[in-house]
Amino acid sequence: MAVAVDFTVVRAHQHAAGARHAPASDLVAAYPDTKEVFRRDDPDGREALGRSHGGYSTTPHQAADARRRPLFRVTTPGQRHDTTACAPVMAGIGVRRPGGVGRPRTRATHLLGDKAYSSHANRAYLRRRKIRAVIPERADQAHNRKARGSRGGRPPACDAELYTLRTVAERSINKRK
Repeated sequence: MAVAVDFTVVRAHQHAAGARHAPASDLVAAYPDTKEVFRRDDPDGREALGRSHGGYSTTPHQAADARRRPLFRVTTPGQRHDTTACAPVMAGIGVRRPGGVGRPRTRATHLLGDKAYSSHANRAYLRRRKIRAVIPERADQAHNRKARGSRGGRPPACDAELYTLRTVAERSINKRK
């Protein structure tokens, strides 16, 4: 099972933030011990509204299978870097087994992602979970690796043929828009 991960930026109106209201009753009922988690000024709250130069924005990160079906989605504030959402997205994946019997599969064979997900931390996380990363190396990472000479190591492998299937994540996000 290959999983493709991608993100998009969603702009919000300038009046989208700042209104005072109580947290959603369904979330408070589901998590009674953590009322403080759902404050509006919490950067990791449920709205994930971030402030950047262009105004308010939010970034949904989504994992999709080869048939463009969304497997899991994490929403982060707009100013947060995209590479931080890779581990939460991969941790939330659960796919039913054929026949519907047994616990769901939680580990993909390959992760297809763009250069935004190329980081040492993400590659280490995927190696720990025995998932092959099909993520091209960013130009700055290649330059830094080459500058280290023989201590820089080998470039990370990226299967070009399998990388072409990454567009399913983009099409899955566009289908939801």
